[in-house]
Amino acid sequence: MAYKIYENRLNIVNFQTLRIAGGFEPLDSARVKRALAASLIRLTAEDGGETIGMLRVAGDGAFVFVIADLLVHPTRRGEGIGTALVSRALDLISMMVPQGSWGTVTLVAASGREEFYRNLGFHTIPYGEVGHGMQAYVRGHR
Repeated sequence: MAYKIYENRLNIVNFQTLRIAGGFEPLDSARVKRALAASLIRLTAEDGGETIGMLRVAGDGAFVFVIADLLVHPTRRGEGIGTALVSRALDLISMMVPQGSWGTVTLVAASGREEFYRNLGFHTIPYGEVGHGMQAYVRGHR
């Protein structure tokens, strides 16, 4: 089946629907709305009006870019949809970075999915002068 990649069509409904289909709990819709509004890039893969994949990019739009929320519907995995979403995101990011300059694109791969990203040009950290990637969860207190 054919699918197309679209920009700026990711919304709360298709975000939550894909999360649930992927076995994740839905998130607070107000927070999802804020996250989508603050995203630099919002991509969907769609087939016949159905959203079958999504990807979001956060960051400052100048130097730092973070790929987040890459998710492909479980029934459509293995069709190259995730690769197409990441490739499109990288193309869009490269258009944001001034010619001759560099930006960094980071992500946290799901356990066991590191090879998928290596095949798309990402390196496991540490790499070269870059140390270990690190992550912290912060609990809200409001």
